[in-house]
Amino acid sequence: MVTELDFSKLRGRIIEKCGTLGKFAYLMGICQGSLSKKLRGTTAFDSEEICNALIILDIEKEKVGEYFFNPKVK
Repeated sequence: MVTELDFSKLRGRIIEKCGTLGKFAYLMGICQGSLSKKLRGTTAFDSEEICNALIILDIEKEKVGEYFFNPKVK
């Protein structure tokens, strides 16, 4: 069984630091559609994307789980 992930904290941080999802996608070097799929859980963030996001969003590596591996509560 695959656990669904909750990216709401990540979305909030993106808006806080970048202003829009589109700007964040641009800084990540991906299209906005790809970012949307990742935030919906349709596709996964790869390790390089996670590392880039930590830098862009100024997230401490110790907190990566809070943003990228937070299971949805049903």
